[in-house]
Amino acid sequence: MPARAIYVLVGIGGILASRLRKRQWSSFVAPRLRGGLFKSGSALPHWLALLLLLAACSALAVSLARPRGDAGTRTEKTLGRNVMIALDISRSMRVSDIKPDRLAQAKIIIYELLEAMPNERIGFIGFAGTAYVYAPLTIDHGAVRETVDQIDETWAPLGGSDLASAVKLATETLKATGQNNNALVILSDGEKHDDDLDEMITAADQAGVRIVSIAVGTEDGGFVPNPDFSNGQMVDRSGRPVISRVQTDVMRKLAEDTKGRFAIAGSGLDIPATVKSVVKDMDAFEIDGRARRISIEFYQWLLLPGILLLGGAIVAGTKWKGVRAAALVAGGFFLIQPADASESTRAMDALKEGRNSEARESYHKLGDKAGNDETRARYRLGEGTAAYRDGDLREARTAFSGAI
Repeated sequence: MPARAIYVLVGIGGILASRLRKRQWSSFVAPRLRGGLFKSGSALPHWLALLLLLAACSALAVSLARPRGDAGTRTEKTLGRNVMIALDISRSMRVSDIKPDRLAQAKIIIYELLEAMPNERIGFIGFAGTAYVYAPLTIDHGAVRETVDQIDETWAPLGGSDLASAVKLATETLKATGQNNNALVILSDGEKHDDDLDEMITAADQAGVRIVSIAVGTEDGGFVPNPDFSNGQMVDRSGRPVISRVQTDVMRKLAEDTKGRFAIAGSGLDIPATVKSVVKDMDAFEIDGRARRISIEFYQWLLLPGILLLGGAIVAGTKWKGVRAAALVAGGFFLIQPADASESTRAMDALKEGRNSEARESYHKLGDKAGNDETRARYRLGEGTAAYRDGDLREARTAFSGAI
């Protein structure tokens, strides 16, 4: 229910309650007796209390909603490194010699790497016959993950596994950042070794790119699936099914020649920890992290006024019996007390100096004006002492009796 409707209902309820109360008293007391039995008062305090209550409810309701203001955005600074991930998306990555297949297993490893390196700038390359940067180096790992989720072998315009083009593209991309130490993680089933790959490995090593190669597949291999063929398997020119086997020698050479690390998917090795150990040894640099929106809360500016208004409503709606009289008595006490104190001092000085008649008269007046029995008894004792010293025993007895 909207807040305005609540306030309207509270106001209507207050009006109806006031009228119902008047009607009940009217039916209970005869009109001729009302003036003598009831003291009519102003309705202003009741309406004031109602208005204060409505204002308090408004302030507290808005405060509970926790209003906020936009204070702009702030870009976090963090220390990180550049890590490029290159994934083989050729048709051979659909071989199911590891479950569910090579491509799915490689994607799982990439997801683990993204979680293990939250502060690193990560980019993504997909390659088959050619290589493309599908996600530039970024701290936004969510964007990289979305790309990895969607990519498959249909994204590759050309078949094959051109590792040389992947290494070349990754090296050029990492070198353009201006950082001397970078990492390249390659997930592939490998390919035949050729001279172009040797040149790219040498260029990567000279550019300070350390390669972590992860071989995906088994040496026994499996048939390459292809829905374009009648039996669902790719065949060569002679009509025999094509069997793809992982080329561990090629993948191992990529790592060893660039001072990186080599691993086989599914071997039980903690691949994310292996990659992190390589990345950790590289020099970190300051990079722009995630941009966070800054908001300012304003509820405290309404909470205190709401509490004060609620207290004001309670005070305005309460009949404080005897408050006025108590205030007058307190004010009179503070106003009169200094005068009584000075008169008491003069009476005491007169008694000490032997001016007994003056002291007796002063103590008598003070006793008559005393506000309580204890003070009055003290002044009567002074009056009796002055009368006794003055030789008036009757007045002394009367004063002493008044002190008891």
